[in-house]
Amino acid sequence: MQQDDLTEQDGDGAAAASPWTNRTWLYLSILVVVELSAAFETGMILPAIPTLIRHFGDPIGVGWLVTSYLLASAACAALCGRLGDIFGRKLLLVIVLVVMTIGSLISGMSDSLFMVIVGRTLQGIAGAALPLCLGIARQILPARSVPIAVGVLAGTASIGAGSGFVIGAIIVDHISWQSLFTYSAMLSAAGTLLVFVFMRRIETPTKSGGQTIDWVGGTLFVPALVGILLALTDALRIGVTSPLNLAMLVGSIMLLIIWVRYELRHPNPLLDMRLFMRREVLLANGAMAFSALGAFQLTQVLSMLMQQPAWTMVGLGATATMFGLLKIPGYIAGFIGASVNGILASRLSPRTALIISGTALSAPMGVMAFYHGAFWPLLCFATIAQMGVSMVYAGVPNVILSAVPSSKASESAGLGSVVRAGFQAIGSQLVMVTLMSAQIFAPDGSTKFPSAGAYNLTLGMLFAFSVAAIVMSLLLPRHRAGVSAPEHVKSGV
Repeated sequence: MQQDDLTEQDGDGAAAASPWTNRTWLYLSILVVVELSAAFETGMILPAIPTLIRHFGDPIGVGWLVTSYLLASAACAALCGRLGDIFGRKLLLVIVLVVMTIGSLISGMSDSLFMVIVGRTLQGIAGAALPLCLGIARQILPARSVPIAVGVLAGTASIGAGSGFVIGAIIVDHISWQSLFTYSAMLSAAGTLLVFVFMRRIETPTKSGGQTIDWVGGTLFVPALVGILLALTDALRIGVTSPLNLAMLVGSIMLLIIWVRYELRHPNPLLDMRLFMRREVLLANGAMAFSALGAFQLTQVLSMLMQQPAWTMVGLGATATMFGLLKIPGYIAGFIGASVNGILASRLSPRTALIISGTALSAPMGVMAFYHGAFWPLLCFATIAQMGVSMVYAGVPNVILSAVPSSKASESAGLGSVVRAGFQAIGSQLVMVTLMSAQIFAPDGSTKFPSAGAYNLTLGMLFAFSVAAIVMSLLLPRHRAGVSAPEHVKSGV
């Protein structure tokens, strides 16, 4: 086999002991472009929401442009990750990029809100891009270099989402909202072309040994996950105790329990829950869950705090555009932080890197919980916290990838994305309920805002969750950098 023929071999990749080559650098650069395209679609719609509400006159319907994307993203992250492990990650990545392009074109060429939502739902398959990219990185790179690549890709997600927000605002303000989807279609089409043309040699799909694919497991998983996330994201709009919402939540949880029991009994499950229950994977996802409940909600809280009118004696009176521009240093710091986590994981260990990352995240969160009344200090601490968020975002996949077989790398990363999405949805509702626990009313009584006490309580809650994430990290078993468990141990054999 030629050195550049990077096919999967012996479970941990043919490149496991190979040095970095020009082709390896090329592949990593292409993966960065792909993840940039996928992350761009996450942030691009947010600045367009007011314009779309004015255009269509349907605030609830426009809200589904965000909800449908997030639901599709969470479901596709796990399913496409596993299908990539089975049929080939490059093939699935091309399919993901093609569907992203089609979704962008449908939304950009439609003047019907329903069709724009349909296209936006198809765009949601972008959630599968990062798990597939992480699986490819695990496959083609030397073991000690994988954490660095994971850090770069996670940092790219921060830059991509940030650029989507900023560039999206510019396009919507100066061209049109349709052009936003045209631009995203061009990005994903470019990614498709790069993967298809330059990554021909990358992999041999994992063989299933003649075993049938567990399509039933995949079919049960999607409605269970979507139902739970939908009930959580719509809880405040339709009422937490609404019979419809409770019925959806309870029914979806019951279906999820049935799915877990089915997968545990299946000889060849599509999503291996036994792997998910391994100590390293479970604790790493626990750290991600607490981070998603806590620090990952910081943007939502700061957006409200900074834009709240100054007459409330709590808010800082910034405009939405100003807040978006002030987030740029945070996105840059996020890219740096994720890359630093990769270097730390490579030189020390993924566990140590995650502990350091959690500490870097919790420290500014603790300060902001008690001091958030001045604009520039708040911005500085928020920027540091954003760096910590990206460090954790990179640190959790690094722990997981070091603990699972290469043949299930994308599946495991995809399940991690589901954990993040689910607990972010829960955290979002917790934040809104906590912020509304104490309110300030406008003089005419028409508008109400969170009080200083509500912000103190909310930021304190986020800080507590961040500390809990560090505890999860400390419970991880110790491993040396670049050393992973043998394949039979990872597989639970």
